[in-house]
Amino acid sequence: MLGLGENTKIRRIIPKKLIFEKFQKEFTGNRKASFNEDIARITITNEISPYSLNIEEGKKIKNIFVLKLDLKKENINPANISILSKFFEQNILFLLAYGEQGKLAIYEGKLFQTDYQAIDNLQIKVEGLNLDTIWENLVLAISGYEIEEDRSLHEQIEVEEQRKKLLKEIKKLDKLARRESQPKKSFEMYRKIKKLEKELEEL
Repeated sequence: MLGLGENTKIRRIIPKKLIFEKFQKEFTGNRKASFNEDIARITITNEISPYSLNIEEGKKIKNIFVLKLDLKKENINPANISILSKFFEQNILFLLAYGEQGKLAIYEGKLFQTDYQAIDNLQIKVEGLNLDTIWENLVLAISGYEIEEDRSLHEQIEVEEQRKKLLKEIKKLDKLARRESQPKKSFEMYRKIKKLEKELEEL
């Protein structure tokens, strides 16, 4: 699975009951219902570590687990992936399986996901000399980001989120400006757009 070696394979089903017991306060009412409606089964399928592959530990990361979530519906509530990350207290690469389709997801401050494709075609590249760089490369591969200049991974994520926010605001203002019948208001909107575009260039 995912092109990982035989030595990485684990098959351990995690009962949802254990998660509900650990996070009793979080799983009340709608939250528990949402979790049950989204997820049919949780299975640890692989461990990426010095014990399973010829790699070194990182300064921060000692292993990475692959967690397969068999879904009951196509789109999972991101909060349910977040709580699973907290439950395992490990670096987790999620394999979201829906029927014969699958996609990868990873949580690093926020949730990143790929698009669905045939689950048998899903592959990951374990790139890096140690687990810190392997994790970073997995986050970049799934998010589609590239680290620019001398930024850290977290800094790049913040920049990309700010970039998305600015682009969204520019698009919104441009649409409003084109519809505005009063020249003065339209001109003011275009001034704001220019200001936002300058901020975008400076990122």
